[in-house]
Amino acid sequence: MFSKKSIRRHFLFQLIIASASLILIFSSVLYFYIEKSILDEKKAELMVFAKNIAQNKSMFKNENIPPERFLGIDVGIMYLKQENIGINIYETTRGKHRYLTLIYPFHLEDFSYLKLSKNITATKVLLEKILNYIFIINIAGFLLVLVYAIGLSKMLVIPLKTLSNKLSDMNEHLIRPIDTK
Repeated sequence: MFSKKSIRRHFLFQLIIASASLILIFSSVLYFYIEKSILDEKKAELMVFAKNIAQNKSMFKNENIPPERFLGIDVGIMYLKQENIGINIYETTRGKHRYLTLIYPFHLEDFSYLKLSKNITATKVLLEKILNYIFIINIAGFLLVLVYAIGLSKMLVIPLKTLSNKLSDMNEHLIRPIDTK
């Protein structure tokens, strides 16, 4: 016969695993969405600057852009021997700083390309802080799930214990057969 605690432990284990998995999946998706959104915004910003420079327009296209948005952007022209490499964007690390670099076609006749680099170290630090906060929230959430699962498993096992106690107190000789008709 099953012990009284085996059903409870089995249920408790399943509830904890399911809830922890759900928390982990949700927080991972949330973090990667936040990271992708922020980095895509930085990439789009560099693309706008590169298009405006390549079309001989103002870097900011008559928009009221605050100066802090273009501080930290290095603009240069580079000459490559390859023809039409297209648009290339990548991250690099120099020392303790992270940079997002965009290679954009400028004058294809002389194989010149714009090279725009933006310091994204502060953005990366912000993303690390967000990740740390998500870990802290996950740990707190896991502890809450643990307390909830223990309480719920106790609550769900009470009717089984009550039924088991009533059946153990009954006299087996006084039980009548059940009429199945």
